[in-house]
Formats: sequence, structure tokens, C-alpha cells
Amino acid sequence: MRFEDSREYQMGQQSEEIFARKMQARGWAVIPTCDLSCVVKETKAPILYAPMEGLLVTPDAMVFRDGAVCWTEIKGKSEPTWRVYPPGPRWEHGIDHELLAEYEDVQRVTRLTVYVIVHELKSPLDPRRQSALIPSDLWLRLSMNKILSIGEHRPKWPGGVASPNRRGRGGRGGWLWARSAMTAITL
Repeated sequence: MRFEDSREYQMGQQSEEIFARKMQARGWAVIPTCDLSCVVKETKAPILYAPMEGLLVTPDAMVFRDGAVCWTEIKGKSEPTWRVYPPGPRWEHGIDHELLAEYEDVQRVTRLTVYVIVHELKSPLDPRRQSALIPSDLWLRLSMNKILSIGEHRPKWPGGVASPNRRGRGGRGGWLWARSAMTAITL
């Protein structure tokens, strides 16, 4: 199965479209860079031609209003993950470690803040403890700077023993952070 046909890809694409429409309705202009035709073929990701660094994978959208500009990486997630091992126990979200490095470079080169926006379809009833997940349609935000300062690299993410061949983009694992650090936003 191609990645573009996967449930994960379809959920992400749907969240990107919803985000763009909702931001537009709130007065923001949105360039959905995820839809640009100049992409890295292996990842279907949009690229930035950067001086010195060459080609960089960009976040999904650039958002503008009243002179404010930022990058947004939109993640459609069915639910957060409960982890009990250190630094847990906690609910958490994450991204591929390889993307973290790309977005860190994009932020440095463009001098624009990158935000990770998570569209969570189910949320914990108690965000501080392991609890039932309930339908939520919740949008959460966290800046790349905060993600870098509070998150940690997990080389064996995602998949664990259940899927030993999947270790994130480029086989570099993931970068995970506490869901509690994210701010709920209204779209």
C-alpha cells in the first residue's frame, strides 16, 4: 500500500484542509505548502530552496494576518498516546525526528516561528491521568522552540515491537512531548 492511501495520510490531509478553511474564516490568509507541486518525491513533502542548506522540507502551511507570519505543521491524530515509562506517566504527541530537524532548519533560515498543530479526534477525559478517551475534535498548538526544549528523542518510535520495521521517517525514530504542554486553540 502506498503511504498516500493510508488512513494516517488521509487523516492528516483532511486536518490540513479543515485548518486552512477555519483559519481563512477567522481572517487569516493561508498558503497550503502541502499542496505545492514542487515536492520531495520520497515523502510527498513541500520543499524550500534555502541558501547554504539546499532543499529543506517545509511545514504544511504558511499563515498570515496583519503582518504576522508563521509556519504550521498540521497533524491529524485519532488520539494521544499514554506512556508510563520515564519521563511519564503522561499523555503525549510526537513527530518524526527527521521532520523535527527539517523544521528547526526552516525556522532558523526563514526566522519565522514553526507551530505544530494537532487535530485530536479523541481526548482523555482526565488529561493528567490514564483515562477513557472521548470524542473531542480538539485543536492543540505548540511552538517548535517549546517542542525542542521539552521533548525527547525516542529512537524506537513509532511502532515498538508491534512494527519493528517502522522507525519514523529516515529510520530516525520520533520526537515526543507531553500533551499537557500544548495549548487548546479555537478554530
